[in-house]
Amino acid sequence: MAWLTEETHNPKYRALVLRRNSDDLRDWVDRASQLYSRLVNPGTKVGNPPEFRFPSGAIIRTGHLKDDQAYTKYQGHEYQRMLIEELTQIAEERQYLRLLSSCRSVYKELKPQIFLTTNPGGKGHQWVKKRFIDPAPPGITIWDGLRSRVFIQATMDDNPTLMQNDPQYVANIEALKEIDYETYMAWRFGDWDRFAGQVFSEFDRNYHVIKPLVVREGTPFIWMDWGYSDVHETTFSSYIASVIKSKTKDGQNYHQVITFQEICGNRKDPEEWARIIYKSCYEMGIKPKLGICDPSMIRSKTDTSKLPADLMMDEWKRLNGNKSWVQLIKGNNARTGRVGGWAVMHKWLSKPHGIPFWQITENCKHLIRTLPMLVYDEHNVEDVDTDMEDHPADACRYGLMNIKFINIKPGSYSATKRNKKVQLDRDERGLPIINPSKLFGTM
Repeated sequence: MAWLTEETHNPKYRALVLRRNSDDLRDWVDRASQLYSRLVNPGTKVGNPPEFRFPSGAIIRTGHLKDDQAYTKYQGHEYQRMLIEELTQIAEERQYLRLLSSCRSVYKELKPQIFLTTNPGGKGHQWVKKRFIDPAPPGITIWDGLRSRVFIQATMDDNPTLMQNDPQYVANIEALKEIDYETYMAWRFGDWDRFAGQVFSEFDRNYHVIKPLVVREGTPFIWMDWGYSDVHETTFSSYIASVIKSKTKDGQNYHQVITFQEICGNRKDPEEWARIIYKSCYEMGIKPKLGICDPSMIRSKTDTSKLPADLMMDEWKRLNGNKSWVQLIKGNNARTGRVGGWAVMHKWLSKPHGIPFWQITENCKHLIRTLPMLVYDEHNVEDVDTDMEDHPADACRYGLMNIKFINIKPGSYSATKRNKKVQLDRDERGLPIINPSKLFGTM
């Protein structure tokens, strides 16, 4: 708030303050009115939406982003400083970048800057984490051409005045520890891997993510979600996974799934994706048994046109010497199927015997990035918010719903017995100790 007033002596200075909606902006306007009215050169609040005008002619304006086209109100404007509060309420990065284009300056003495505040969680959690949190540790500046950005982390411990003057606030946060641990970690320590509304809070990189490998035993499948546009870099998402029959020490049978290859992107036609998938499987020595895909890829019985699944299977047949290669079948994408699918994924992520039923190799980077970032839809709390980058998760949902889940009782666990009586050793976390000559091929 005070940062915005540093250039108010300059008559050319213009600043913009944005919140997701006008109601959220009221608190900021009230606090700004109190602060700016006491300055040596005070700012006067006028108009609706409110703006603050200073004796020099400088202006600080306010606005909202309540819909996808709200950015057009600021298009063509020039603001040397811009403040966006609660950034993760902006669902998509492209909405932010549109606003960023209005933060510019034709005056050398006024350097364009943008200040963002936020907490973990919300619809924009994915892209904010990817853009600001993941690239560098807090306090380290990242240069992107002529622009730079830096993430400055702050917790309650950085605000001793608040902790001293409002001990009840601190107590309220601490009370969350026992009843809502994810929210507690996000609000108390700024943990970006745990946050309120997180769908797959049980996902743990220490257990679910393993070193790259190729599973040549078991039953391999292709999972696929179709998309073409460049809204996300994973609009098309495909995975190769293998189902392995295993036993616990006391003889209980169960299935384990290892997802070990990722093929994601956008703006490619079905035939091109078919060639990429075929080449990948050929190089790994894998012949998938079946492909489970987005229902929109498969035509109905009354439709004579060729949809993506037909085009891909035709291309595979051509590449395979005019012999059928992999048959694609329709996944479940009905509303009840979606909700049921997420419930199934929770089961596959569980680890009652210390080892997850489902593990993912490190090279599946988009799945590992997006899966823990998904949040619930505020209008349907059992479903994932479709504004999120959910394509990798959708592909896995189609696949995991078509694999028989065998639940087992929690208990001790030793090395598992695999096909051909192969012994697979594990470390203390349950991660495979790879012996390529026995079971796996390395990548």
